[in-house]
Amino acid sequence: MPISPPTLKVQQLSNVMEEFLSLDSNMPVVQALIFLFVASRDLAQGVGPTGQDISEALKIDASRVSRNLARLAEAGLVERERGDMGVKRNTITTTGRKYLNHLTNLIR
Repeated sequence: MPISPPTLKVQQLSNVMEEFLSLDSNMPVVQALIFLFVASRDLAQGVGPTGQDISEALKIDASRVSRNLARLAEAGLVERERGDMGVKRNTITTTGRKYLNHLTNLIR
């Protein structure tokens, strides 16, 4: 019996989360969401979001966003660059792009 489309989507999302956990078994879901948000904004707009952008869009406390961005930067997935007027922009790194491509292939 073929897998129904909703079941297949859940299975694909589960595979993506398992892959995040293989990178860091203690990675919180919020950290994965922040990575995906940074990647989508960076790739779509060519400018990485600020911590405040992320906090407002995902409804997450700014200090929690900052801690998770620091962890993503330590993992080499995100780069935090100080831009105009000292505002930090968050972009995905080359490693982050490769990882994102890998994740994208899991849901195709």
